[in-house]
Order: sequence, then structure tokens, then C-alpha cells
Amino acid sequence: APKWPKETVRPVEAEEGESVVLPCHPPPSAEPLRIYWMNSKILHIKQDERVTMGQNGNLYFANVLTSDNHSDYICHAHFPGTRTIIQKEPIDLRVKATNSMIDRKPRLLFPSNSSSHLVALQGQPLVLECIAEGFPTPTIKWLRPSGPMPADRVTYQNHNKTLQLLDVVEEDDGEYRCLAENALGSDRHTYYVTVEAAPYWLHKPQSRLYGPGETARLDCQVQGRPQPEVTWRINGIPVDELATDQKYRIQRGALILSNVQPSDTMVTQCEARNRHGLLLANAYIYVVQLPAKILTSDNETYMAVEGSTAYLLCKAFGAPVPSVQWLDKEGKTVLQDERFFPYTNGTLGIRDLQANDTGHYFCQAANDQNNVTIVANLQVKDATRITQGPQSAIEKKGSKVTFTCQASFDPSLQHSITWRGEGRNLQEFGDSDKYFIEDGRLVIHGLDYSDQGNYSCVAGTELDMVESRAELLVVGSPGPVPQLELSDRHLLKQSHVRLSWRPAEDHNAPIEKYDIEFEDKEMAPQEWYSLGKVPGNQTSTTLKLSPYVHYTFRVTAINKYGPGEPSPASETVVTPEAAPEKNPVDVKGEGNETSNMVITWKPLRWMDWNAPQVQYRVQWRPQGTRGAWQEQIVSDPFLVVSNTSTFVPYEIKVQAVNSQGKGPEPQITIGYSGEDYPQASPELEGIKILNSSAVLVRWRPVDPAQVKGHLRGYNVTYWWEGSQRKHSKRHVHKGHVVVPANTTSAVLGGLRPYSSYHLEVQAFNGRGLGPASEMTFRTPEGVPGHPEALHLECQSDTSLLLHWQPPLSHNGVLTGYVLSYQPLDDGDKEQLSFDLPDPELRTHNLTNLSPHLRYRFQLQATTKEGPGEAIVREGGTMALS
Repeated sequence: APKWPKETVRPVEAEEGESVVLPCHPPPSAEPLRIYWMNSKILHIKQDERVTMGQNGNLYFANVLTSDNHSDYICHAHFPGTRTIIQKEPIDLRVKATNSMIDRKPRLLFPSNSSSHLVALQGQPLVLECIAEGFPTPTIKWLRPSGPMPADRVTYQNHNKTLQLLDVVEEDDGEYRCLAENALGSDRHTYYVTVEAAPYWLHKPQSRLYGPGETARLDCQVQGRPQPEVTWRINGIPVDELATDQKYRIQRGALILSNVQPSDTMVTQCEARNRHGLLLANAYIYVVQLPAKILTSDNETYMAVEGSTAYLLCKAFGAPVPSVQWLDKEGKTVLQDERFFPYTNGTLGIRDLQANDTGHYFCQAANDQNNVTIVANLQVKDATRITQGPQSAIEKKGSKVTFTCQASFDPSLQHSITWRGEGRNLQEFGDSDKYFIEDGRLVIHGLDYSDQGNYSCVAGTELDMVESRAELLVVGSPGPVPQLELSDRHLLKQSHVRLSWRPAEDHNAPIEKYDIEFEDKEMAPQEWYSLGKVPGNQTSTTLKLSPYVHYTFRVTAINKYGPGEPSPASETVVTPEAAPEKNPVDVKGEGNETSNMVITWKPLRWMDWNAPQVQYRVQWRPQGTRGAWQEQIVSDPFLVVSNTSTFVPYEIKVQAVNSQGKGPEPQITIGYSGEDYPQASPELEGIKILNSSAVLVRWRPVDPAQVKGHLRGYNVTYWWEGSQRKHSKRHVHKGHVVVPANTTSAVLGGLRPYSSYHLEVQAFNGRGLGPASEMTFRTPEGVPGHPEALHLECQSDTSLLLHWQPPLSHNGVLTGYVLSYQPLDDGDKEQLSFDLPDPELRTHNLTNLSPHLRYRFQLQATTKEGPGEAIVREGGTMALS
């Protein structure tokens, strides 16, 4: 078994953040081997974006951390053929801690130069590798400047550091570039790949029968890179060793023998060779004499459709090889029509078939011994055509899509319309309603992303088939975000971490953004909080974190159809504790009694505690005293300060504190101890009559010293004490108006005209109402309400008696009534109106009315302010009934 060469393995020393390469240098071996890095406990060294094993077996550190400090990095070499594992002496990696790691741009450790040239063998895999160092840890991207990357054959491994190209083809020739990047810059390496190939066949030489006098040609066409060299042997002897008077020649790789005779029966061998391989092929030449014979059956019938190509067979045999010709029913050659073309095997092809090509055709084969003939019958049918094909569609997931297809066929042929999806035949299933197929329609229900692709309507007969294709795109919200990874964990000390992921499936709608959320299973399980959003073309971000939070992350992709399913949760990381960075907000000081002050605030959210617990340092002192602060540390979000004077201003500060220290210096808030009831009433200035139902009341503001608190406003209460009519009864109807503290007047509306009112005005604060100022006022007369119960009573063909009741709301002293009337059917006549000056009147007789007309009657009560609202009735005399 191979043995590791003896060497002195010295400790490797580095400062935190520097790059390190641990060499392996396995012993040389003819058989393939595998390299593993493990520790003394036979545990594999974990590899990630930062720590990588190269194809050469070396272990690369982009930057070392103190956690890499181990004395047992061991390189193992595994030889599968002999089932042997050998190991190198352990390497001691010593990492010195530092207070500040220096950021630096990437530098490629492998390959170390800017470019290199590689030869790849066609059909074999190609592996390219780039390993970089730097801080923060670089990321690797692969580009192909010379053309598109063959996505179906390329894979990225080892955290994107390795590009593997499967089954190399000639088109893979060109440039491949790796780019190592971090926030400080980049480094690159260009691979120039040349694709070569071992020899492969384009055309192998074939064994054949030849007649005397014919020329034999054996083709040996090969390809490869570099171009293979072709040599020939005859009966095992290289042709260049044969006598030069032989009747053969080599032309562009082909072996040609002229005027062969029965004595020329032989075996030939073609050999093609380049530096990558060798090809061999044998072919036999038989020289015999046989009469012509047609192997194809006589009187065969061929059917084909218009526009297609028909092939009439006539396989002939003989030595020498018979000549074959095709004749029409009149014995003339068919080759006068350029659509007819013969093949070397005797077959007649007829392209662009027409209906009049239907008929009989004769094949004649002849050599120097005889000639024979057969007949072939051709029938030309109508071609199948799709008259209406399916249309491409874009549909949302979960919906349905309908494709339609119509076609025309030759009536003498059996025909069908079938559907294909992504190359497979579609059909209905008895236990599923996924597909519905009927009369040229395909309906797909419950669309999912797996349903998208190409769908074809296939119309066919036994002779031809036509196809019309449509594309289905299924759109919807994105798929879950894959491969969530955390890196740069050394930044957790500064409350940062890098989160990366692979792009989510966009489901045919570009991803607009990614939403990053976190959960703390210790403090708020099942609650997810947003950390922000990043653009849809971004697949990593450095997150600013809060101290002492148990972070579990997830990422959700969003497109125009909404958010997709969140990614699986990441592993949990915990940030270190720190002093609070925020203080409580909404600090207030208010008394709920006259001799105390309750200090309240909005408590910090748990994610702002920065430690397992938080408390509040509350400080207070009377405003303007500049004396010592009183303080108390509490856990609840309030503090009651007792034995205060009534309504005294205080300066208040509330500061968050935890086991790591205090929050920032808090701002001062002014609060007040408890209020008392106002001690004075507003001084009324008077009443201004606005109209019969509204007045303006004014007052002087209360002395602030008498408010005993924050003046919140004024309360105006008023009530109706009755009408000024002597016989009215007293009823109380209260009204209420509240105005703000900076207002010293109020409009009282909706009052009853010609009535007495009493009002009170009180100042109020947070404690309640103070004493009231009172006064009484009267509203002036207004217009009355409408009369009650107007009735019409027929007296004769030309007269009516009107009965009514006075208004319920006089709104003053009634002075009488106004009566108006007008015929309904004669718009040219003016309305007649006259006064009834007696307020006690309850009836009135109207005469000289037309017996054939209906009238509209309107009655209004009046005061000195004028007529009020009218009561209206329609009617006529008894002649109309």
C-alpha cells in the first residue's frame, strides 16, 4: 500500500481573520484516491463558504476564527481499489485572537494566477475550481464570456467553488471565469478550455457483393480532435507495403478498387487514430456473377396524401448490380418530371404529390444476364389539415384552461383528434376529473405548475398526421425560498449576521421582493416579525440584529400575485446581551386623586430589552426647583407618587435598565399632580338674539388660578320654561352644548320661538364641573306651525265649507289665517288668496266654485312675523261625485 512520505509537520500560526492553507500532499498512486479531512475523533471537518477542501486535497480557510483553534487536523487518503486508508501526521492550527479583524478584498488561493489553459475530452466531465480568501468571506460566481452556460449539464458544488460540466461537447470550447466578491472588491480567474475528442465514426466501411468489372468503394469517415489519421490494410497487410502496381487507390480516406474480378475477393481493415484513441473496422469484398432479381413484391399498392412524398419500392439484386428504371403506364421514363427522383437502392420518390399522380408505375431491373419488371399502384388521398388550432394561454394556479381544435380529413380514411401534453398522450381517467376531452376540446381542471408546458392537438389518419401546438403558462405566487443559510457568525458580537438563500421559483411572474422575518421561540413562539424587505434580484443580506434575541429566520418571496409559502425556518442564533438602546415612550404624569400623581409609560417591547429582564428607573421633581431628583426602580409600567399638592407640575424621566446597564439619557416630560374641581364660575356677558330659534351666549374666561387643573372647556346647559302665552303649561326641555377651553361663546339653536329659557354655564377640568353662572332669556315671535285637520264639506254644486284647527305651535300671538286656492285642471287661472283676520275663526264658506273642477286649497296661520307653514288639501263640489 502507498505510504505517506516522512516529513516534519510544523504548527501553523495565524491571527484571527487571516487566510490559512493546510497542505495534504498525498503519496503518488496509479489508482484513484479520495481525500478526507478529519480530527482525532474521526469526525469530518465541517466545510462551508469559509472552509473548503480543494480538488488537490488541501484544506483552505478564507479567514480563520478562534473556533478553528485545534491541534488535530488530519488528512486521510482512501484507496478504494486496495481498500486502504492512510493518514498524514496531525497539523496544529493556532489562531491568535484579535480585537479588530481587518476587512480585505478577495484573493484567489487556487488557481493563484489570472488565467490557465485546460484540455477537456468530449463526452467526459470537466471540473473547474476557484477558492478565495478574504474578509468578509467572499462569494463565488461563474460566468462564461464566450457564450451561454449549458444549464442542463452544469452543476455547482462545494458552496459554488466548483463548476462541473457533464458530457463535454464541442460547443463547450471557450472561456469560463470565476469571480470572487465581497464588500471590499473582487478577484477573478479565467479558464481557457479547449475541447478535444477521441476518434468516432461518421461512416464505417460496409461489406458488399460486387460483380466482375465493377468499382468497389469503401468509405472510412471519422472525426476527432485533433483530426485522426486514417490507414488501410488489405488481407492484414498495410496498403503502403503492397506492390505499387495494385489496382487500388486511396482518395480522401476511402479505399477504391477498379475493375474487380472474382480473384479480388478480400477482407479490408480501416484504422483511425489520434492521441486520445483508436478505431478499427473490417469490411469484406465479394466478387460474384448473378442474374438480376427484384426482391420487392409485384402489384403492391401505396397510399399517400397530397403534398407529401411517396416512396415506391423496387429492391433489386444481382451481380453486376442491376440498373433500375421507372416507367409510367405508357412505357415512358417518369424522370422527366422533376418531382420524381430515384434512389440508389431502386426506390422511386415522388415529392409534392398531386391527385393526378394516382396510377400504375413499372420498375424494370436489368444487368448483362437478364431483365425483370414489377408494377406498383399509387393512390393519392386528401391531406389532413387543422383548420383551427389551440391558442396559447396564461392562467392562474387552481383555475382551468380550455383548448379547442378543428380539422378536415379525407372522407375515405378513418381519422381521429388526440391531445398530447409535453410529449405524452392525454386521456380522461375514470377516477379523476383532471382532463375533459370531447369534440376537439381539451379542458384541464385544477391547474398546477406541473401542468404548464406545450399542448398539442394531433389530427391524423393512417397516412398522415398534423399537429398544432399551444403553450400553457401557469402563474401564481412564488414557491418557497430554498437553502436558507447563515454565515459570518463572528459578526454576532456586533449584532450582525449574513443571511443567504437560493432564488425561489417565480412561477412565471418576476419576484419583486423578499420579506425577511424572525421568530423568538423563547419570548414569543409562533409570532413572526418583519426585519425588512430586499429586492427580488438579491439573494443575500447582512441583517442588523437586536441584542439578546433568539433569532430564527425565514424568507418569503413576493411577486405580483402575492407572497409565496415561507421558507423552512433557519437554525437559531442568539445575540449577546447589551444595555438598553431605547427608553419607554408616551411618558405621562396625571393624578387620579387630588393628592397624588400616577406616572405611566408604554413599556418596552421584549425585543428591545437586550437582556432576559428589564426594569424602569423613574425620576421626578417639582418643575423649576432644580433640586435633587427623587427616583425609584420598578418593573411595572407605572408608579404612584403620593402626598402631592393639588395640581403641581413635575419634571419626569423614565429610563430603561437591565443587567448590562442603563438606556440612553431620557427626555424630560412635564406631568401634573391630581386636579380639584374648578372654584369659580364664568362671568356671563349677555345674550344676543340671532333669530326666533337661535341665540348667542357670551362669557368671560375663568381665572386660571381658580381652575385647579387643566381647563378642558365649558359646559352650557339650557332648558325651556314655557311659552309666553298665558295659558301655556310649563314643560322642561333641556339642551346641552360643550365648547373647548379657548372658546367663550356658544350658539344655542333649535329653540322654540316666543318662549322663556334658563341657562347655566360651568367651567370643567379633568376632575369635573365647577360652579355655574345662570341667566334667563326669551326668544322673539316666529311664524306659526301649520294648522291642524283641514276638512272640506260640500254645500252645493258651487260651494264648499272648510273646517280647521289652529296650529299646535303658535310661536307667537296668532293674528289670523291666509286662505289660497286654485283649480287643478286649469293651469292658466291664477291662485286666489285672501286674509281671514280673526285668529279664533275655525270655518269658512267658499262660493262661486265651478261644479266641474277640482281645487287645491292651502291654509296658513299668521303672527306678526308673517304666515307660517301651510296645510294643503284637494277636492271639489258635490257635482263631481
